[in-house]
Amino acid sequence: MSNIAYFKFIGARAHLEKVNRKIDSHLPVAVSFQNSILDCDEKAFKDGVRPGDTIRQAKLASPLCRVVPVYDATSNELKNILDVLAAITPFVEPDDHGCGVFAEIPNDKPLPEIITLLKGMFHMAVVTKSRSKFLAKSSCAWMAQRLFEKCKIVSSKKPWGYVQTGEDYVLVDVKQGKESIYSAGMPLSLMWPLPPDVISHLYALGFKTLKDLQQIEANQLAPQIGDWAYLVSDWVNGRDRFPVKPLYPKPYIEKAINVEGIMANLTPQILEPSLKEVSEELIQNGTGFKHLAITLSGNFPPVVREKKLVRPLGRFESLQVVVLKLFEDMLLQLGHEVLCQASTVLLTFKDIDRVPVKQVSLIQTFDEPKAVRWKGQCNEQRNGHYSMQPENRQNQGEGQSNNRTNTKTGVPVSLELALTGIEEKYGDSALVWGVKDKHKQSSAFKPEILRREKMLAFWDPVRFDKTQVPAS
Repeated sequence: MSNIAYFKFIGARAHLEKVNRKIDSHLPVAVSFQNSILDCDEKAFKDGVRPGDTIRQAKLASPLCRVVPVYDATSNELKNILDVLAAITPFVEPDDHGCGVFAEIPNDKPLPEIITLLKGMFHMAVVTKSRSKFLAKSSCAWMAQRLFEKCKIVSSKKPWGYVQTGEDYVLVDVKQGKESIYSAGMPLSLMWPLPPDVISHLYALGFKTLKDLQQIEANQLAPQIGDWAYLVSDWVNGRDRFPVKPLYPKPYIEKAINVEGIMANLTPQILEPSLKEVSEELIQNGTGFKHLAITLSGNFPPVVREKKLVRPLGRFESLQVVVLKLFEDMLLQLGHEVLCQASTVLLTFKDIDRVPVKQVSLIQTFDEPKAVRWKGQCNEQRNGHYSMQPENRQNQGEGQSNNRTNTKTGVPVSLELALTGIEEKYGDSALVWGVKDKHKQSSAFKPEILRREKMLAFWDPVRFDKTQVPAS
């Protein structure tokens, strides 16, 4: 599994504005957003200007500083930096506020090498790599505060990972499973997903650091801050597994097939070579599409047919079934005269998102006594008495959760979560507990899933007959 890195760039936005506005290179430059300094270049930084200062504070620190107001605080403006990161990974998410970017970095791409590719585009970069998206950003803000306070940061190994410093960067690498150790000393003000009023309420309750929140159960905190308590518990203990969204560039794939002169004997199979190319690209990036558009053009107004899917698809067999079915329907609706004038078929795959390259089996073999005990647990859950243990919530969403077991029931966690979800969505009759023959059921057999097309399309969109189309 890839790691999540958060890049906080100091001087990147100021450098860009300086070039675009052709400001004198000898002047210190700062960028402001809503009366607050968003970013500053190296000269302004040396004068004492810091991101987060007011414009008045910046002018007092550096009277010659040129303050440039902007009306977009997102990192989407850092196109040069985003282009470099997008060439490394498809999962690049500009921060909603500030000069930061989330990126899912493959394990074979060392961060110092990536920072070297960005050299000259910023004054200082603060980077944290972690499995926790929350921790990655909070850590960068924490380290940036130390830089602003002129604290000395040196390369060193730590019990939770290591710190590496370079000429223009500070890199923090947090080991998996050590997130709570690293984050214990962070102040509550760094809990960026929380609304300010919730943070203020936590301070009023006597909490000061993330360590204080690590020592209280979520159900004890819930009466004070509601459902936020469960998210807070995950964040402070490093259990969040929120993925990086592929927001830059807005991903889509287009394939144009020239069909002029062959439409009279047109068959959907002419699309298959292009589908194989698309599938290879999607699988290589670990992505799939959820929105398909087919456009037929020629000596007539373009004809467009679209289909939206519930889950992203990437495998060739899945693309083949979905695309060819939609294309066949399109041909049946068009007259022969129109088809003879067609020249191009354009396939557009949009809404591209991550998808597992390898399918994970939901059913695993376990012994009969465990199956009986687990059935009792599920019956309790149906009656409203079963509550998932904290370790199960931690395992949910991890790529290897199918190999873990519930310590109380001995049942694989992924199976427990999947089957409970199926029952909640499709009702208790969606599951049977094994059959000796066609007329008898017995609790002594492992659970089996009824093979229902709609249910299978929901849980595993690539396991269906070639004559079927996934639910959408």
